[in-house]
Amino acid sequence: MRHLHILILCIAITPFASALDGEVATCAARALPGDTMVQRQTVSTESEAGWSRESRRLVQWKRFGDSEIRTLLEVEAPTIEAGLKVLVIKQRGEPPVVWVYTPDTGRARRMVGAGASNSILGGALDINDAEQLERLASPVHARRVSDAQMQGRTTYVVEARAAPPDGAYAGIRAHIDKAWCVPLEVQFLEADGTVVKTLTADITTLQTHGERRIPGHLTVHDPAQRTRTTIEVSDVVVDGELPDHRFSVQAIERGQ
Repeated sequence: MRHLHILILCIAITPFASALDGEVATCAARALPGDTMVQRQTVSTESEAGWSRESRRLVQWKRFGDSEIRTLLEVEAPTIEAGLKVLVIKQRGEPPVVWVYTPDTGRARRMVGAGASNSILGGALDINDAEQLERLASPVHARRVSDAQMQGRTTYVVEARAAPPDGAYAGIRAHIDKAWCVPLEVQFLEADGTVVKTLTADITTLQTHGERRIPGHLTVHDPAQRTRTTIEVSDVVVDGELPDHRFSVQAIERGQ
């Protein structure tokens, strides 16, 4: 399942960053919304083979207590996929629970195992990638290394080992802007440190929402798949009212 955690990637390295080094954790807390966020994403993927694909979706995100986050994604375009909804329920330390609603059936189906990593919506990041990102929050798997420079900015650098046995990568590295607390780049690594996939935020497109800055343009470069995906973010609302019941299987099946 791809692009389900793009919203989280837009605003922080991980939804549960409190376990990191104290200085980095404080920065991550500044980046995250207190309770909710809504944004619209236009996602465009181009292949070196010559094909391209564009979609538009509304993403809604909400905290449920200190240990659960729910993300609801609703496809608006292309027409053939309009009305498709994906609900992701993520509890700290647990695999995500993914429900996919299709308009033609009027029902939501739970995706488990390998099915949760399939490309239903297209793109360049999947649930396995998102689970690797969560390991950046773990004091067992993650560590802060020397600060670095990225896009002319000084960044915290956090590295984590990949999760065996299903991890597609040997490790992951994140660069977080020290002043703005924005993830500028996330790198997926092979055992020898070779970068095999990158997620990059364009700092020239940062949008200011209160004390938070949110990237308006992100790029996922996947040399192995020979694809480049861009995510344009618009219509952002931080910490607005979002009812709890909207993030339920019953609600997405009833069109609420």
